[in-house]
Amino acid sequence: DVNDGCDVRSRKLEAETDSVGTVAMLLAGFALAMVPEVQLPEFDTCRDCFLGPSFHRGIVRASYYVYVFSLGIVATVSTSTTIFSTSLNWQGKKRLSKRGKKGGPKMLVSFDDWWAAKKKERKFWRWYFFISLPLFVVSIAASPNIWCGDCILGVCLLLMMMACGAVLYKIAYVNVLNGVDPQYEHGQPTIHSRSRRHLSSSMASPRGRE
Repeated sequence: DVNDGCDVRSRKLEAETDSVGTVAMLLAGFALAMVPEVQLPEFDTCRDCFLGPSFHRGIVRASYYVYVFSLGIVATVSTSTTIFSTSLNWQGKKRLSKRGKKGGPKMLVSFDDWWAAKKKERKFWRWYFFISLPLFVVSIAASPNIWCGDCILGVCLLLMMMACGAVLYKIAYVNVLNGVDPQYEHGQPTIHSRSRRHLSSSMASPRGRE
């Protein structure tokens, strides 16, 4: 049934674009808002650190660069992912809107061909975005104000955020990055092949030739 086929593909499209695009848009806004708010602290205002003045000064400066560059990368990646997800959603919905008595099966095949052609791009942008999530978490621990105010607190927060970033990446890898439909992995008939068989049978039947 064409309507059922459209619903299945629409849900698949929404799962691909909404889940990533919405989070990417929010993360881009957070990163862009956080970058201008931080400044390199005056070292004279920093509290003493057990690491020594010269080493502490270097850490504060290094944390400033890590903070700014990390958030800049996250903002760039998230903005790019948002644009790609929006474009993918628009193209997919545009193809699914071309339904009719004669164009329905062909429309489903056309969508499946387009979806298969976009597989590498979709996988790349998923990786591109989810790899940046741990970087966003680590950038919070690299706040120069924290390292200036209390370097012990900075060390503790860095260790916590690094562990959190590793967990985030593992969750994303297991549930999203490798979350491919099993029918594409184990050789089972795909929706794409079923659509082609449905189109061939409908064209071969007397009603389909009318």
